[in-house]
Amino acid sequence: MWIALELVFHSYGPDEIEPGTLYMNLLYVGTDKELVEVFALDKNTADLANKRLVNIDEYGYPVRPFLLNEEGVVIIPPDEIGWFDHPNEPQLQEFTTKEMNIVMRDFDGLLEIFVDEDEYEKGNIEPIYEQELVILRGLSPEEEEDDEVP
Repeated sequence: MWIALELVFHSYGPDEIEPGTLYMNLLYVGTDKELVEVFALDKNTADLANKRLVNIDEYGYPVRPFLLNEEGVVIIPPDEIGWFDHPNEPQLQEFTTKEMNIVMRDFDGLLEIFVDEDEYEKGNIEPIYEQELVILRGLSPEEEEDDEVP
């Protein structure tokens, strides 16, 4: 069973910036084209960030993704986010910054997670895991119409 959750990003101050560290930046602030861009640092930029040679205005802040329910409670922490069920692919794909940006831009941060239906009917959100990571997908047409997070 699929249910909707909200993808959010919390900034943090890591001791060391590693390649792949996620950053978030707001683009076109104050316009009708305002959007969030999430991106991962490459090795060279991570090295520069550790030497404090990265301009925060240009790169934004380090962030981690979380999945929240409608009450704002963390349901899935960053280390469990990993797979994306893409409608045009036969196998699960890695949930990358590309999918994150699409979810943030086109669906206001809402996406769906695959959960155990029996547990959900008991009032519990118990994700189905594949290799210790949850499975996500874009909103289904029914969820887009409802536009609600459980």
